[in-house]
Amino acid sequence: MITSLAGDLLRSYRQLPVNLYQIQTKFRDEIRPRFGLMRGREFIMKDAYSFHATEESLQDSYAAMDEAYRRIFARCGLDAVPVDADSGAIGGAASQEFMVTADAGEDLILTSDDGLYAANQEKAISCPDDAAPLDVGEPATVETPGQGSIESLCKAQGWHPSRIIKVLLLLARMEDGSEQPLLVSLRGDQELNEVKLSNVLTRLLEQGVLGCHPITDEETGRQGLDPLPLGAIGPDLDDAWLEGARSWTTTFVRLADITATELDRFHCGGNSPDQHRCHCNWESLGGRHEGHDCARPVPERPVFTTERPVCRRDGALRSATFFSWDGSTRKRWTAASPTRTVAMKFLDGLLRHRDLATRAGCCRTAPR
Repeated sequence: MITSLAGDLLRSYRQLPVNLYQIQTKFRDEIRPRFGLMRGREFIMKDAYSFHATEESLQDSYAAMDEAYRRIFARCGLDAVPVDADSGAIGGAASQEFMVTADAGEDLILTSDDGLYAANQEKAISCPDDAAPLDVGEPATVETPGQGSIESLCKAQGWHPSRIIKVLLLLARMEDGSEQPLLVSLRGDQELNEVKLSNVLTRLLEQGVLGCHPITDEETGRQGLDPLPLGAIGPDLDDAWLEGARSWTTTFVRLADITATELDRFHCGGNSPDQHRCHCNWESLGGRHEGHDCARPVPERPVFTTERPVCRRDGALRSATFFSWDGSTRKRWTAASPTRTVAMKFLDGLLRHRDLATRAGCCRTAPR
């Protein structure tokens, strides 16, 4: 609607820059309200769209809006933290959100000590610790009954999680209606970032991802397939496992996080129930995968350490402050539970600002 309106109003680049605003009541289809005014069914939403003739003009408008929001939050007495964020389905080259810490929140952010870098979990670029040393050994197959998790493998075999390649078997539902099986390889001490995975798939398959979830034995049975060796899958699982699938694509899309592809030697699943392989390398498994950023840092783990420094945009390494849920602190992990306030998004020459809810009649805030 806004672009159609702009098309009728704007006849020359000499009319630019122009800001168009849309303010109206919005309704959210929630089962029940949450967090009081921060997550109500009805709220007031303001969209601002700016049109520019040059990239420099767009940057100037963005900076002006950014400064205006900072002054608003300061006058409201709020300690707002601007963070890099994922653009989501709306797309765009960049996205920024203002976070306000609160006792009740639905998002986590990471920020460097010097305050020059901050991002939420979906967007943060982390620099994980180096993998633990691995003694030289001959490749071998190891019987691992009942050891289908990283924790149980480490306890029984004496392996370090950073030297294990864990492979997630997932099913992605694509915009064209297809169901695409995925094999995603991660280092054992990392967790999957679903948003980053969806972004990688969208780029590689050139279409949107509607949803992604782990494949279960029940699902493979409905497809008429033999049970997959869940808990013992390796990066080289053969596509033959998918032959005869009733509705799934019959080849895997294989992805690997950068932390996994950087390992020279590792342990991984043996593609047979209760079997793993030790002292493997990518060449012996058919070649090293292209590395993608699919992992996310987490504040706590039951077996291994979790310190996750964060890279600034200029590549400099900084230790991170992690805002966690439970109020606990560990080294520089600082407790807080933030709520999202304002999303500011680039849209190919179009600047969009979104206030997401009204709180106390003066400050717009909403959790993620």
